[in-house]
Amino acid sequence: MDETDRKRAKDQEHIMSKALPLLETFRIAIFDTIPDPLIVLDSDLNVLTANEAFYVHFKVSRDETRERSVFDIGNGQWNIPALKDLLEKILPEKSVIHEFEVSHEFPTIGERIFLVNAREIKGGLFVPLDLILVTFVDITDRKKWTDSIVELNQRLQAANEDLERYGQTVSHDLRVPVRAIKSFTEILLSDHYSELSENAKEYFDRVVFNVDIMDQMITGLSQLAGLSRSALNRIRISLSDIGEKIISQLKMSDPDRAVEVEIQRDMYETVDPSMFMVALTNIFKNSWKFTRDRSPAKISFRLQEDGGKKVYLIKDNGVGFDMKYAYKLFGMFQRLHSGTTFEGTGTGLAVVKKVIERHGGKVWIDSKEGEGTTLFFTVG
Repeated sequence: MDETDRKRAKDQEHIMSKALPLLETFRIAIFDTIPDPLIVLDSDLNVLTANEAFYVHFKVSRDETRERSVFDIGNGQWNIPALKDLLEKILPEKSVIHEFEVSHEFPTIGERIFLVNAREIKGGLFVPLDLILVTFVDITDRKKWTDSIVELNQRLQAANEDLERYGQTVSHDLRVPVRAIKSFTEILLSDHYSELSENAKEYFDRVVFNVDIMDQMITGLSQLAGLSRSALNRIRISLSDIGEKIISQLKMSDPDRAVEVEIQRDMYETVDPSMFMVALTNIFKNSWKFTRDRSPAKISFRLQEDGGKKVYLIKDNGVGFDMKYAYKLFGMFQRLHSGTTFEGTGTGLAVVKKVIERHGGKVWIDSKEGEGTTLFFTVG
């Protein structure tokens, strides 16, 4: 070693004697407050200090960490090829590294996955050495949870697809025997009505009534399955015109009803026309049905602004309901009124919810028993 090398070594020793107490002060004051493991390296990748989280997390002692090469920590368990490439090749070129993922099997803590963040700090007035700060964010558990969530989502998607196919098959296969039961029952009633006792006539009437209910349920299932499978075909249409057509059909099917209907003009949205026809038909049918005993019956369809967002509402002055039961409304086959008082199967609002949510919107209801109901919806 020549005189120049001896002088450089002596200067380095002197710098180290000054720097280490300073670094220790930093470690105590700052580093130990950082929850993620952190180490400070010199330019030769020797460990100058580390925070408490590093020792605890990786189960290594200060004696087997400090003043050693980072790759010799814990009897060489840190001799990780990916980390070596990062510190020896990548960091010198970039100076700063963010979230470099490293996976390694540690003898003491098992396989861990962590994100490495590294930064070079050039020596100057306040820091006499060239330093490298390295932090380690352990994402092992997060990675496992993420992988589990992805797997569960895939399984859920597959289950939903199976359920949709099942619903379609059930609705298709059930429709034929149900209608056969109704047809033969009606034939029996027609051909042998006079021969039947009053009790038998009542029983047959109940069969026909319940078969009709089952047929409506099958229709609801079929609609729901179809909505789940169908692709959205959005075009700009007038919701006002759709509402007018539905009300016109309802008036034709029930010409004796006197219903005051108000539909705001020029309510345009970019939606799937067929899906929205199904949804609005179900909403208007509910209002039509539940205002049956009102004189005059009133139904309105309009648009309002709420915090800069467009909110559509269909309001009626029908029988209403107690809002404590509102949670049931959008479930399949959920009904709040007796089937003998108001016909229906409880599928309509489930279909409405599916259509609105497929368009990225929300749907909700406000009601008061005896004072009517308002259904609100947005379109995404």
